[in-house]
Amino acid sequence: MKASILAFLLSLAAASAFGQTAGQTAPVTPAAPSAPPAATAPPGATPSSAPTSVSAPFPASGYMTYAFKDLGAPQGLRLVEGSAEGGVTYMVRRDEVITAARLRLLLENSAGFPADTKLEVTVNGDAVGTIDVGTDRHSATPVDLPVDPILLGDYNRVGFKLLGVPLASCTANENGPWMTIGPRSAVDVTAGRLPLANDLAVLPLPFFDDRDPHALETSFVFGRTPGPAELEASGIVASWLGGMAGFRGVHLPAVFGTVPAGNAIVFAMGKDNIPGLTLPQAAGPTLAIVPNPNDPSGKLLLVMGRNADDLKVAARGLALATVPIRVARFRRLPPSRRPNASRTTRRAGSPTRTRLNSPTWRRPINCALMAFGRSRSSSISAARPIISTGSTPTSRCRCGSI
Repeated sequence: MKASILAFLLSLAAASAFGQTAGQTAPVTPAAPSAPPAATAPPGATPSSAPTSVSAPFPASGYMTYAFKDLGAPQGLRLVEGSAEGGVTYMVRRDEVITAARLRLLLENSAGFPADTKLEVTVNGDAVGTIDVGTDRHSATPVDLPVDPILLGDYNRVGFKLLGVPLASCTANENGPWMTIGPRSAVDVTAGRLPLANDLAVLPLPFFDDRDPHALETSFVFGRTPGPAELEASGIVASWLGGMAGFRGVHLPAVFGTVPAGNAIVFAMGKDNIPGLTLPQAAGPTLAIVPNPNDPSGKLLLVMGRNADDLKVAARGLALATVPIRVARFRRLPPSRRPNASRTTRRAGSPTRTRLNSPTWRRPINCALMAFGRSRSSSISAARPIISTGSTPTSRCRCGSI
């Protein structure tokens, strides 16, 4: 009996010890680190100087990645004797402020460097880390360097320099030792969104920023299945966005009957209704920016009209206007003065002398806009082929508000 009781007590003690050990392996909130890790160096290499201290560790998720291949280095960077410096440029969006940053590098080097060779990494001229390279060869190895966000401005230069070898000479030693920073190396950042005014003067923000190398992505919102007018208006706006995005590309998903989070462009006509969104009464072709009711940091661009013609005129006004205006109404262009009507247009069947190899001229299209009862003029640059008629043709369009 005593033996069984003793065995029971021993089993309880073992279970208690096991439970305590298991409790020690459970995730716990770590204490604030005194300093972040210096750098994950390649095998046989150790950071020779700690990077700039950072106020908080980099988050595990929710950050944006800017790969070097998207920052002007599609093949990465190659450093050799005589050409031992290089770098990439990273720009911060106008509507963001950086709260945390790091460099995620993929380094590889050949053998043959002097023993004291080091790779210095800088951000806007300030060193954030120095890595020993040594004489041995290292295969592609990830290296993480934290970056203090206070070092970052609107335009930033991430620089790399090999110390201990000739930096620059008339000819680079391509047959000598080399080091590469791979194209998949990246700048990772977390950013806070700056508030923007509900004013058309901020366009094309927040939908497009030429500092952002990523593809332009925004939703097109419709209250119902779009008809021909909505499709034409959305096509005009899509062309406007695509022309600005250029090489970045665009992704414009269509959403029906609801407002998604983030930024979106809403097309509404007549008595269209979108649940959760209060649309202003359109007295004509109307443009407006309003807050996104489903996202405090998002904005909605409203493209509205009383009917199909108004909606298309509003879309054209958005694509052609370059002056800062608020909610405005645009008068329909007379048929004889539409932008596509060229003075060189001939009747069908009439002879026309053309210059097939003539250059493409860039000439201004003059637009007069009416906003708040005042007339403003602007110039829109457009490239169009010229039909030779003995004189330089011009194109003018005119739109105004009531």
